[in-house]
Amino acid sequence: MSSVIVLTREQVTEIAVTAARAARELENPYYTQDCSPLGKARHVELLRAGVIKGWKRGRTWFARREDVHAWIEQEESEAEVFNLDVMEQRLKRAGVR
Repeated sequence: MSSVIVLTREQVTEIAVTAARAARELENPYYTQDCSPLGKARHVELLRAGVIKGWKRGRTWFARREDVHAWIEQEESEAEVFNLDVMEQRLKRAGVR
């Protein structure tokens, strides 16, 4: 038994745009503030402070994708450690060992 998928023109366009964007991301090893997962202000702030290595050309700030993702992972792991510490303190106060 075979299946047929029917797509609207808008759906086909959306799929094509998404595929093109994904291909560009694979080709481009850098984030700018306009496409950074950190958001524009946070991206620029971290690069200006030297927390993430990067550079500015004109009005555009560039950072390597792998550096941005490494910083995000570090922040997530530190947040988890902090939450565990807080939980341990609360359990101690409650008398749970």
